Amino acid sequence: MADNNSNELQRLATVPRNDGKEELRISLDEYTPDNGRTSQYVSIRLWYRGDHGDFLPSRKGVTIRKSEIQSVGVALRQALDAMNEPSSTGRAQPTTPSARAVGDARDTEGLF
Repeated sequence: MADNNSNELQRLATVPRNDGKEELRISLDEYTPDNGRTSQYVSIRLWYRGDHGDFLPSRKGVTIRKSEIQSVGVALRQALDAMNEPSSTGRAQPTTPSARAVGDARDTEGLF
């Protein structure tokens, strides 16, 4: 959840869930601790509709560091590919991450 040192830079996606009672927000955020060293990260968080109709952040979420985004992106692409190519049993087959997926995550070229 956001704190006073966090700032949403850009909302990347909002995915409605549960008949509009919740939404999954994906955003590019930055965090500036007391030492002043700002860092950027991707935030994926579930928001819920509060009693007054406004959306509030839940405790359910994850932050992905810049150094992790390449590996996470490759894994998500593999998950999507596996879900779109069912096996003969009709179930998606797990794939082994490629060397690139677990390699140097600072390389952001070719993401998706």
